[in-house]
Amino acid sequence: MQTAAPNVARFDHEPVNGQLRGLLLEGTRSNLVPSSTVFSASARCSVTASSRAAPDGVTIARKIAEDSTAGATHYSAQYLNVPAGQTYAHSVYAAPDGRTQCGLMFIGANAYAANPYAVFDLTTGTVLNTTRSITASAQKCANGFCRVQAIATTANADTAAGFLLMPAKDGKVAYDGDGRSGIDVFGRQVEQFGFPSSYVPTSGASATRAADLTTTTDLSWLTASEGTIVVDAAFVGVLGGGMFAVSLDDGTNNGIGIYKVNGNGTIAAFSGGAESSSLGSVKDRERFRAGIGWSARGASASASLDGARSITIAQTAAVNPVALSLGSGRGGAFASSIWIRSLQYWPRRLSDAELSDATTLT
Repeated sequence: MQTAAPNVARFDHEPVNGQLRGLLLEGTRSNLVPSSTVFSASARCSVTASSRAAPDGVTIARKIAEDSTAGATHYSAQYLNVPAGQTYAHSVYAAPDGRTQCGLMFIGANAYAANPYAVFDLTTGTVLNTTRSITASAQKCANGFCRVQAIATTANADTAAGFLLMPAKDGKVAYDGDGRSGIDVFGRQVEQFGFPSSYVPTSGASATRAADLTTTTDLSWLTASEGTIVVDAAFVGVLGGGMFAVSLDDGTNNGIGIYKVNGNGTIAAFSGGAESSSLGSVKDRERFRAGIGWSARGASASASLDGARSITIAQTAAVNPVALSLGSGRGGAFASSIWIRSLQYWPRRLSDAELSDATTLT
């Protein structure tokens, strides 16, 4: 794990094999946990310093060790005041230390019905079990850690909704403890969003990371009358609001761009019009290559996703772009959580066949 100073690009890599993911751009996010490296003990677990270095390479991880109670959940909890009908993503880095599984649970007399939870295998980085409407995923990281994450939506407001973390056994969060086994943990994060973002450290109070905005107003290279752009990217998560992958616009109105629609993974293309044209859909972290070719300053355009046959964009209008933005559009609006692998530009409109070839994943 590395951190970047303000206004420094973050080129992200797969944590285990080092493969390049691309330029990481994220929207504004807040970690609601006041102290992200502090884990509270409970009547069913102890918390001590681990012998393992945390993923940041600086901090020492903490060990959550179960007590010897039979049939119990040996949890460390973070309690928060939550409104009704909001989705929260709970994530943490965890590694085996006597137990090879861990669980994330949501509790609350009002917020969560029947305490939904997920169980993870920390040796394989996989989800073993989920209950009710919870969604979950895991990713292997360096030094034996996995980043595990679970997402659930509150039914009602609650002044003390619990975000629980615990060792697990045989795919269950309640089991007979042995008084010593547990898991090593670091970097707890709770975000009011449909998927987690990169780690936001906190110390005594919640903290917010500003949106990443990558924009240039130097368009001396652009032939505005016609052209083609192709973006190779992957959205970190597809839930949440609309997000631009790339946009050429005047800062106020829809320009020429590739967009993820509100609430799901549908990829669409704009060319100056009030409405976009759908190209297909992607999942969380799924790489895609989308392109748009235009003429008449955008009044005529076609687009393609992942080598599919190009489609004509139905609603178009001429565009007078003043900026090119990656991961956002229209003056910093619709900011994405996205990895940009590459952006290509041609100073002419590619034919539909050429555009399909240019968007084929290789």
